[in-house]
Parts: sequence; C-alpha cells; structure tokens
Amino acid sequence: MIGLTCLVFAGAPAAHTLSYPRLVHVRFGPELVEVAVQVSVHAGAKARALRDRHDADGDGLLSEPEKQALAATLDGQGRAKLRVLVDGVPLAPEVGVLDLDLTREDGVEGHSLGLKSVAAVAVVLLPGTHTVVVEDLPPSPRATVPLRVEVPGWAVEPGPADKDATPLAAMASGWLGGFSGDGGAVHFTVTVPPR
Repeated sequence: MIGLTCLVFAGAPAAHTLSYPRLVHVRFGPELVEVAVQVSVHAGAKARALRDRHDADGDGLLSEPEKQALAATLDGQGRAKLRVLVDGVPLAPEVGVLDLDLTREDGVEGHSLGLKSVAAVAVVLLPGTHTVVVEDLPPSPRATVPLRVEVPGWAVEPGPADKDATPLAAMASGWLGGFSGDGGAVHFTVTVPPR
C-alpha cells in the first residue's frame, strides 16, 4: 500500500519520435521518488534539425526561450513512453529541473545536444514490501534503455524482466542497474522497514 502525501500529475510535451538514446535514473527517498532522464543527440543531421526547428527567429542562435522549448521537446521525447508504477499505481512526477547542454564537437558538423531532466513526486511508502515496475520503449527495436535504481537504506529484491528487458543487478558503486527492452519492463520490490 502506498501512502501518498502529494501526487502531482503533469503530462509531458507531445513527442514526435523516440529516436534519441537516453538513460533513466529512479531514486527512492523517504518522502519522494525522483525520476531523472538523460537524453543525448550526437552532433549531425538530427541535432541540427532539432536546433533549426527551435530557432524561431531564424538567426542561427538559440535564445533562452528557444533553448527552453528545445529542452521541453527533448524531455517530452525522453519521457513519452516511460512509466514507473508502485504497487500498480502509475507515478506522474513533475519536472523541476531541465539542464540543456549544447556542446560543439570538433570535426563534427554542429553541436551535440544533451539534456538532464529531474522530476519528482511526493510519495511516502508505508512500511512493508512494495512492487515497482519501470517500463520504457527504447529508441529502436534493437536498442535498450539503461536503468539506474537507487534505494538508499531499503532492501531491494530484483524481480523478473519482460521481453527484451534485463533484471536489476547490483553494481559496484552501490546502485542497481538493468535495461528496459522493446516494450519490456523491469520489476523489483522495495522493502521499507518499520519506522
């Protein structure tokens, strides 16, 4: 059973395509769940097309509002098919941080685009074991989406992985990692100790 102190629902901007590689990071805390997404578009035709599409005044530069629009587009595409469910309840975290990085790459046409997006939802998990499902659709049928899970101080038990997904496994740095595959989901349980 989830104890929800405040659940904020916010829809992501409409996505036209899911063609960009990304990394998903889910972090559980005592009173919130953070769902961060990192989207990368390497320098080249796709990055240039995205920049050009958001250069509303056509001056070849991105103003601050144009950068914010580009960041919102990348975030929407990164989150379009991402779902995190706790005990069967889908979480809809509200995006709080969009950090857009436009990096010019030597020897490559244009800029690469990188976005780090952090969203959070206030959730208090009651003591006991909770079932968590993370599902996403990768950028292509043969790709996967890396998933990083952090659950400080609580027990985590990897569960099954659907389709092309891989179950969570412990990483040397203390977090858990897995991959969501073509429509697949990563399942695990989180056990919250008595308070």
